[in-house]
Amino acid sequence: MKKLRSGVIVVFLIATVALYVCVFVIPGLAGAMRKTAVLEFGRLSLSDEVTAYFVRKETVYLAGADGAARYYVGEGVKIRKGERPMDILPAEAPALTGPGVYAELTERLGGGAGLAAAVTEKGGVLSYFVDGYEKVFSPERLDFLTKAEAEAASGPALNLTRHEGSIVKAGEPVYKLVDDSLWYLAFWLPKDSGGVANYAVGERVAATLPRGELFGVARRVADQGDCWQVVLEFDRYYEGLALARKTDATMLAGEYDGLLVDNASITAREGQAGVYVKGKGGDFAFVPVKIKKSDGKRSAVWDTAFTGEDGKRVATVRAYDEILLDPAQAGG
Repeated sequence: MKKLRSGVIVVFLIATVALYVCVFVIPGLAGAMRKTAVLEFGRLSLSDEVTAYFVRKETVYLAGADGAARYYVGEGVKIRKGERPMDILPAEAPALTGPGVYAELTERLGGGAGLAAAVTEKGGVLSYFVDGYEKVFSPERLDFLTKAEAEAASGPALNLTRHEGSIVKAGEPVYKLVDDSLWYLAFWLPKDSGGVANYAVGERVAATLPRGELFGVARRVADQGDCWQVVLEFDRYYEGLALARKTDATMLAGEYDGLLVDNASITAREGQAGVYVKGKGGDFAFVPVKIKKSDGKRSAVWDTAFTGEDGKRVATVRAYDEILLDPAQAGG
């Protein structure tokens, strides 16, 4: 009888311990395994580090006759119509024994060059650096310019300035004029880049370049198969515009203040985006959120309340709410 009673007591104790483990220990362990984050205010910057290519309206001018070079205006100076950047004074030129140093450059220019007149027929930024790809990077070709073509066409520019009095041969390039009243930067984003959604035609974009920051307007966002082409338009002067062909740049499409949430923490219930917020008792409850903007990894969301699609105010997350990083663990 005593053995039976002892056995019953042992079974009772085991059952009690098991019940305690199920009620208190296991939920505690499950809760400890749930990783959380505390919501805080921050600023979401939608930016991309890119290689951008200058696209501008520019005309290269060729010498109309042999002669000696004389310069009056330096590199990068903005001149007006009717000015005289240089002269080609009458002088006897030696006979060429082979292709001239500018032969390849002139061939790349094709029929896109003009003959240098005594005075300029239009104004612009004067440059003596020519790479021969002026036609490739013209505004008229923007819709057809591909990333592969831009990369292949980029090369060092040749300095056209000769020593004072040096002989210039007829047909050789001598300078170019660049229209700085309207120019463009073209760059490409990977096809799987969520960042392309940050660029909308007509929206302002801040471009940080080596010589300063400029604000441009997105004029083209185009699907080019394996990548996205983005074109920004500018109407302000940039130092070195006439000289540079490509540049490293940071494109800032916008900044948004709000509570910052990892996108992996956002789920949906009946079409409504939301996160799981930890309550005082340790349980997690679904709370709706409204996203201001996302960079593909994080989102800036409204705090306290937002206006729903039906026009009613909806309570939402607050600063320092503790949310579940993995919404799939909400029912654990």
